[in-house]
Amino acid sequence: MQNYEQIFKECGVTIPEDKKEPLRKAMNQNYKTIADYNKQVEKIKRYQSEIEEAQRKQAENQEAVELKEQIETLERQIQEEKDARAKENNARANKENVEKFLSGKKFVNSIIADSINKRMLEALEEDNTRSLDEVLDKIVPPQDRDQVFVSDRKIPTFTTKFNQKQPPEQKEKGIDKLNSMSLTEKMLLRKNDVGQYKRLQRDK
Repeated sequence: MQNYEQIFKECGVTIPEDKKEPLRKAMNQNYKTIADYNKQVEKIKRYQSEIEEAQRKQAENQEAVELKEQIETLERQIQEEKDARAKENNARANKENVEKFLSGKKFVNSIIADSINKRMLEALEEDNTRSLDEVLDKIVPPQDRDQVFVSDRKIPTFTTKFNQKQPPEQKEKGIDKLNSMSLTEKMLLRKNDVGQYKRLQRDK
């Protein structure tokens, strides 16, 4: 390919020696050959390709991050569901075991029985490794057993569920049931289930 000097020469234009260098600089600054142009085009294409590849990888990386987050969320939800089911199963098993454990015991009254049942379930929910005997010993120490359980002596009528299935005219007021209890029974009920104790006080 001819350069500008050859073209000028073929056209009969003579470039003075002192003008060649300034002309060369001006031409290089303002004009490019087709080869230079093609090199620039190829460079631009290469840069565009590199940019597109980088964008594609970035998109893939972002997609991978989002996919990882979705998997982690799903795994967490599955674990939470498993934990909830395990908790429900433990609560159901504890309820059945406590009811069976207490079924052979005679309580002074049904309110204390319900209170002991409730407290045992709460204790097992906090720590399911202890035996039922250990839990009961924690709630009702041996020295207090005679205030909670009865053996062969007549069980007071209060052992029936509080106003369970009784007609309205036969329902006994809570305060009357509370007054029918001994001082020791009242103190024990207040200690074990203050909520029930207050409900009986309010039922006048």
